[in-house]
Amino acid sequence: MNTTSDSNLRQVCDGGQPLLVMAALLAVVVIAVVIAYITRCVRAQMEGNDQPQPQHPILPLVRPPLPPARKFSEDDEPTECSIFLEEFEAGVDVLRLGTCGHLFHLICIDQWLEGHSTCPMCRGIAL
Repeated sequence: MNTTSDSNLRQVCDGGQPLLVMAALLAVVVIAVVIAYITRCVRAQMEGNDQPQPQHPILPLVRPPLPPARKFSEDDEPTECSIFLEEFEAGVDVLRLGTCGHLFHLICIDQWLEGHSTCPMCRGIAL
């Protein structure tokens, strides 16, 4: 065996340098991991990452069916849709909410209820 290399190894070990060597190796590993992560992120951005995003685990709420619509008549009150802000015309499809009694164009309240569960006038439960 080579006594020169053994004596050099003993000098390194005896001088407390192994801790320094271990710290340097750990630093190299950490830097390599960080560089790999950054490279992966940059590649994903450059490729546009066209993979579909995972859906939210909570299922979308299912809206109960609307009550039957009817045609507006001249005797109905109110005479204006508070969503569309227009007077009702005779014969147009309207819907009166059962809980509060507010009257709306069928198409207006249908669109409103796609994103809300309350009456747009009084914020009471719509269905």
